[in-house]
Amino acid sequence: MFFAETNANITTLNWFEQPNEDFAYVIVRQFLHDVYAKEAFTQLLNSENKELAGLSEKVLKEIRYSYIHCKDWINRLGLGTEESHKRPNQPLII
Repeated sequence: MFFAETNANITTLNWFEQPNEDFAYVIVRQFLHDVYAKEAFTQLLNSENKELAGLSEKVLKEIRYSYIHCKDWINRLGLGTEESHKRPNQPLII
């Protein structure tokens, strides 16, 4: 699911290159990315490189907004119909 692929000096995670066909799948994928990115950029706030720490502070504002947005949608899906409750769990089944 999270295999790194190097092509022309660009490394990506395959999971984030999947098609956006299912809304619940996209929301769960984005939420998991936001959780990871939030932690990574929080750690970078403590960088000795002041430019990197400042950039991280700005990026964290956007990540927090996206995190809250996705979390709200996951809650809405979970509280909806049986189908909307089931769909966000499908991407997590390995």
